[in-house]
Amino acid sequence: MYSKIQQEKAARVFPGCRSTSFKAVMADGRSVLGSVAPVELVRNNNHGRDTSESINQLMDDAKRALGNTPLAEEFLTVIRKKKGSNYQASLTAGTVFHKIHTPLLKWFWAIFLVATDKRGYSALALMKTIDVSYPTAWLMLQKIRAAMSERDSKYQLSGLVQLDEAFFGGPDGKQGRGTDKIAAYVAVSTTDEGKPLYAKIEVTEHVNKETALDFVTRTVSTGSIITTDGLNVYPQLKAKGYVHDRVLSSEAEADEKLHWVHTVQGSVNYFV
Repeated sequence: MYSKIQQEKAARVFPGCRSTSFKAVMADGRSVLGSVAPVELVRNNNHGRDTSESINQLMDDAKRALGNTPLAEEFLTVIRKKKGSNYQASLTAGTVFHKIHTPLLKWFWAIFLVATDKRGYSALALMKTIDVSYPTAWLMLQKIRAAMSERDSKYQLSGLVQLDEAFFGGPDGKQGRGTDKIAAYVAVSTTDEGKPLYAKIEVTEHVNKETALDFVTRTVSTGSIITTDGLNVYPQLKAKGYVHDRVLSSEAEADEKLHWVHTVQGSVNYFV
């Protein structure tokens, strides 16, 4: 069972949640609920029983978990249209909820926990929090993470973007370029006032001109202003339709211009 504090927190956050990760999962129908408008409801020839009871339960769960949001209203509208008909359908067809046996309310709660926890949520912790078996918690995590990853791949950074290469791993051994640690590109878009918006991180086998260009063209919109350090893999960006702002690490303004990308790198290193 959920503690009183957990229930109160969920009640506060679900209706107007500002978590980017949470909204990426819940606010885009194609990620979790399928294409809600219209939902591709499929005929279920294996069950001839009346579905009104299960539909009522589904509506109650959606109202409690999603609150007063456009997604909830859109989802409930589709359910109401099907409620009075004789059409037998799976209301969760084409979504991560299809053919599940775990209550939807626990799924919504799991999505909230995974998307808003800053240090990552384990299957063991999820199992204890929402009272399910370990295999169920593990499967839920895999589906939620897959939905978040799919949604994340659909948008590009734009405007002002900070870009840098990073090397993740333990504190031992050689540091920086030339290390045996995992290499990755990290990019963060910001507002004109310098506040962070979105971030992209992608592991790469090598840090060179080819991989840098491939990462940027897939994750950053053409015409964006990209700030990087002085590494020689980035100047080519200018010829590809980007505005390249190069700042040397020795320059006084380097820390300021690459502040958020370095902050993200530090946060990732904290996890690994």
